[in-house]
Amino acid sequence: MADDQPVRVPRAGPDAPVLVPVVWPDTGQDTVTLDLPGNGKDEKAIALRLTDIPVVEE
Repeated sequence: MADDQPVRVPRAGPDAPVLVPVVWPDTGQDTVTLDLPGNGKDEKAIALRLTDIPVVEE
């Protein structure tokens, strides 16, 4: 897949949630911020920032 191509996320319907599983080391915090990188042409570009994500243990 080329860096400038959009990522298509399959969904059950227009109001269905999009689940993005992410794994990272324990930061010791109650919440984290997740930055999804941009198109790859600008290394500082952020396509999406999710904030205040609760940290849970499974």
